[in-house]
Amino acid sequence: MLSVADALKAIKAEIGNAKLIAVSKTKPIGAVLEAYAAGQRLFGENYVQELIGKTEATQDVASDIEWHFIGHLQTNKVRDVALIPNCVIQTVDSDRLARRLNDARPDNLDLLRVMIQINTSGESTKSGCTAEDAIELAQTIMTLPRLRLIGLMTIGAPGSPEASFRALVDARNAIEQVVKPEERLKLSMGMSTDYQLAVQMGADYVRIGTAIFGERVYSQ
Repeated sequence: MLSVADALKAIKAEIGNAKLIAVSKTKPIGAVLEAYAAGQRLFGENYVQELIGKTEATQDVASDIEWHFIGHLQTNKVRDVALIPNCVIQTVDSDRLARRLNDARPDNLDLLRVMIQINTSGESTKSGCTAEDAIELAQTIMTLPRLRLIGLMTIGAPGSPEASFRALVDARNAIEQVVKPEERLKLSMGMSTDYQLAVQMGADYVRIGTAIFGERVYSQ
């Protein structure tokens, strides 16, 4: 297996102008710092407590990390993530969650950057709103003073992600016709098994863990 540094170099050579989010969930802080030493600055986490632990562990030695929360966010954890200064929440999928994040974001911090998660595969096991509901959600977010909508996120259908990625592109086009954001909405799509296709279809962010850090080991 490639070293973390070599894996990062190889992936970045493939993805061109897309930004790489190194998904470090379940990985020790040492793995994060190894990637950081190799020049990686964007990291993704799925679990709030793990995210908080890693932000605290890196705040003195790697304070310029940009954290991306990419897991399902429970409303009782909203305040915890809203207090993290340099964090993007990629999984906003309801008005309720958006409003709670807005209310929890302190005035002394920059606007909280958020993305709308759309369930483009229609799988009941995946979070995310429909493309139709995303239009109304985007309109809501644009009215919330402590949030900044920067894009859309999806998880491709296993084995056949192309339709999912195309649906996210279409959703962006539909939302931008209604919302008129200041900047084009970014697309976060593509993981270790399908990031090449996602980049071909216009991904601005790809979320890659296993191809960088190796297989995850979950505690029993």
